[in-house]
Amino acid sequence: MKSKILVETVGDGNNWASITFQSPDDYNAFSLEFAEELYEKIQKVISSEIPFVLFRAQGPLFSSGANIKKVYEAPDKREFFAKLSACIYESFFAIRKSRQIFISAVHGKVIGVALPFVLCKDLIWAQEETSFLPGYLNLGLFPNGGLTFL
Repeated sequence: MKSKILVETVGDGNNWASITFQSPDDYNAFSLEFAEELYEKIQKVISSEIPFVLFRAQGPLFSSGANIKKVYEAPDKREFFAKLSACIYESFFAIRKSRQIFISAVHGKVIGVALPFVLCKDLIWAQEETSFLPGYLNLGLFPNGGLTFL
């Protein structure tokens, strides 16, 4: 199975790393598997001490947020959502605690849990047509993923 997240190092002596969401068919949605893979790759980049880390995404939008379909398909929705949220929080706080410079390069839409994930970076570069949509209230949900922390 193809990885949904690509990590590349660039430059002489690995000056910076690029972490690319590469799951445009599901709009780079945060499923539990996606969130776990992302956390693992963030930890790997942080432990490498590469000074600059760029986040970007393939496809028409940066991310549609949490994969709500996967939440509804889960036998125990509370447990599934708790695991997904915990994994996203761990990534969020790992980035915030790191000494590296994290950059988000976004385009299209940034929806739901992807919004605090983008906002927790040191620098955000957004194309002019980019939309930032919390989306939680439309689903009757309380903001998670660190949005209330920010």
